Amino acid sequence: MGFERQETTSKAQEEATQEEARREQEDLNADFEGRCEEQRQRIERRRAKIERREEERRREEERLREEERLREEERRREEERLREEERFREEERRRAAMERQEEDRKERERVAREAREAKWREEANVVEQYVVLKSCLLTCGAGLDIRHIITGFDLCQITVKNLPRDAKVGEIADIFTQQGISTSHFFITGIKPVGNAKEAVVLANAEQGQAIALGLEGIEFRNEVLSFEISDNAAGETMGATGRSRFPCLTVSWRIPTNTAVVTYSSSDEAQRRARDLDGQIWKGQRIKATIDDFRITTTDSVKITNCPLSAALDLEFRNFIGSFSLRFLRPVVYDHQQCLLTVRTHLSQQKGIQMNTYEVLESDDTTGETRVKVQFDDWDDVKQAHDSIHNKKLGWNRWMTPNLRAWHPRPLQYSITIPRFQYLSQRKQWDTLSEKRPGRDAYVHTRAGDRGDVYIRVLGDDKKATGALKVRVESLVSGEALDVDHWHPSFLSYRQTKPFFDRIHNDIGAHVRTDFKTRRLKLYGEPEVMEEARNHIKAEVERLQELETTRVIDRKAVGFFVRKGLGRLKELLGEENVRLNLSFRPCRITIKGGEEARRHLQRLLEESRTASVNEARTSKGEGDVCPVCYGDASNPEQLGCGHTYCAGCLQHFLSSAADSKTFPLVCVGNEATCNTPISIPFIRRFMTDQAFQQLVDAVFTCYLEHHLQEYKYCTTPDCKQIYRCQTEKKSLQCPSCFSSICPACGEESHEGMTCDERRFQHDPVEQERQIERLGFKKCPQCRAWIEKIEGCNHMECRCGAHICWTCLGVFSVAEIYGHMRSAHNGIYDDVPEGIDIGAVPAGNFLAEQVDALAQVERQQRERQQREREQQEVERWLRRQEDNRLEITQRQLEVARQRQEAERGRGSRWCVVM
Repeated sequence: MGFERQETTSKAQEEATQEEARREQEDLNADFEGRCEEQRQRIERRRAKIERREEERRREEERLREEERLREEERRREEERLREEERFREEERRRAAMERQEEDRKERERVAREAREAKWREEANVVEQYVVLKSCLLTCGAGLDIRHIITGFDLCQITVKNLPRDAKVGEIADIFTQQGISTSHFFITGIKPVGNAKEAVVLANAEQGQAIALGLEGIEFRNEVLSFEISDNAAGETMGATGRSRFPCLTVSWRIPTNTAVVTYSSSDEAQRRARDLDGQIWKGQRIKATIDDFRITTTDSVKITNCPLSAALDLEFRNFIGSFSLRFLRPVVYDHQQCLLTVRTHLSQQKGIQMNTYEVLESDDTTGETRVKVQFDDWDDVKQAHDSIHNKKLGWNRWMTPNLRAWHPRPLQYSITIPRFQYLSQRKQWDTLSEKRPGRDAYVHTRAGDRGDVYIRVLGDDKKATGALKVRVESLVSGEALDVDHWHPSFLSYRQTKPFFDRIHNDIGAHVRTDFKTRRLKLYGEPEVMEEARNHIKAEVERLQELETTRVIDRKAVGFFVRKGLGRLKELLGEENVRLNLSFRPCRITIKGGEEARRHLQRLLEESRTASVNEARTSKGEGDVCPVCYGDASNPEQLGCGHTYCAGCLQHFLSSAADSKTFPLVCVGNEATCNTPISIPFIRRFMTDQAFQQLVDAVFTCYLEHHLQEYKYCTTPDCKQIYRCQTEKKSLQCPSCFSSICPACGEESHEGMTCDERRFQHDPVEQERQIERLGFKKCPQCRAWIEKIEGCNHMECRCGAHICWTCLGVFSVAEIYGHMRSAHNGIYDDVPEGIDIGAVPAGNFLAEQVDALAQVERQQRERQQREREQQEVERWLRRQEDNRLEITQRQLEVARQRQEAERGRGSRWCVVM
């Protein structure tokens, strides 16, 4: 029970405690709630305050934002205004820059235009010089218009020596222009280095050039002393000119004293072996010659050894050298060698024109066994005379003890050239004829085969006229026959296509044919009897090829199509050599080769060109320049100095085809071919190769000559291609190729001492007969000799024995002539002498006989006077011969006296020379 009360008390206490705790908790809660409320209120008040502040801040921010917005708006407006102002200023600057650029562009265009016009003017004023036909100097201006011509007859060649290494062409030209020579009168062909200096070759007018070059000899040029060498002419020889030998000289040689041995061996085989081994061997300084001794007919075991030393006869070593002791020596050639030298010198010193200060004994190889001396003369005539006096002769009183002398001199005129072997073979008979050495012939030809199959041709001679004529003849053979246009076809330019045809002509006919690519002609070589057959074969081949050709006219609107692409397509289809487009003709033409298939290709392209030209006309805006050749818009335009613009392709075809059309000078064809402004030379060169341009220049010169036949003529020597200008200032001109002299007034051979009319009369038999008959002379009807009736009757007796009637020129016997004159002409006189009564003349013809007797006496008197004149001429000739002999004797005595004085003065030195 107690335990239960204790539990109840504990519960009550616990409950009281819990109640108290609850009340305390409630108090705490109430206090907490009060504090929370108070806190809430404070928070509310704080929040309200914060909200008021936030509102104020918000309103402040809004105000600030509004102010910022207003300021931004103001700034934006200001920036917009500034940007607008900047855009305006930029626009102003851009507009000003564009204006400046436009002005600069216009200025550049103006400067470029002025530079271009200045260049056009400069190029239009360009004048160039060319050497044509090997020796003619041609001066051309714009359009290749010929300004000046100097033919080879009027040119000389000047070599300016010792020029500084850095000498320029302009400086060399100034040397001549400062002397007053026009630039069209000289031309610098080339400059080449020679050692530490240079040499310039100048072609100049002969009269001015020679005078000025002689006057300039020895002048100083940049601390160097110049020298000038002048040639006779400026001909660029077709043959390579070895030219004239520089000095007229003569070489005399003879064998030194030698011995000859005949050696016998044991057999012919050993003799032949020994001959081969010994021939050409050197024994004690001399080269011996060993050959089988042909003197013995029955045996060949002997060898003849020549050019042995004189001491070999007693020399045991010589026997061991030849391998036999069975030998015999023939009679040796023994003479005093020093005396022979003196004899030759003495003989030469007496020759005309000799220059003894040049006399020298040449050093020679002792193995040859020969002595040679050389001396110079004044001219080649003196050399030839001295040669004839000593060649193949023995000098001195004892001819058996002196050697046979041999003389040689170089030919004063020498020219050489190389030709192909096939050409030589086709002309061999003609070359053999020219190579024949005939007595009295002053020039001849020497031929030699080269290592590479070529043949070397040389012309050698002493006489200028004979050598010149032979040289021209050789050049004619070398150049062959240039066939005319009837024997030409463009396919001959193709080596591959024509070689089989040319080979067939050479093998079947024996003629040689080649293509001259420069002149576009065939050259034919061969003997005269085969030339005609070869020409016929070539003509037949040309006709065959022409049958395969087609030429069509191209409409001017279609020219541009063919220039741009049609021509290239045709060449690709048919081949480069089978298509030709000629723009120089009006209208333009195109030629093809290849038969029916080629014609179909051409027709297809012609139709395509018409369609293309229509389409181009539709699409063209008319903004481009129109080409005067193809009448289309200029593609790759090229503008001339006159302002007309061409297609580059059209212009190139126009210039390249000018050589075929031969329409010069070359001018612009703008304004429907009425512009006619010459095309400058530098502009022409830019569109042509050097070879094509030179061919064009040759065509210009040839065309000019064809239109000036009365002013320029060819040399009178057959086959000579040189040209001279007709003039009356000079009496004679010399051809630079054949050396012939020509009268430039009448064009005939030079005739010094007579006028052109006199020369023409001398070579015109018809005119001579007419003039002689007008003077009263007649020809004998029997011997055609001229006879003259001075007086007497009409009975004439000619020196041939004919009795002639002067009235009718009938020939009668002595018994018939007087009867003829009375019956046919009513008497024997034309005019009856005063006081003579014809009717009273007796039948015996006494008067006629007396007249004939008087005429005979007069003839005898004239013959006696002629004989007396001839006798006087003979006596004068004999006196001149005697005077000449005395003069020569005196000169020989004077030479001998001078030589003796020189010997006494020089003493031992003379022996050294001898």
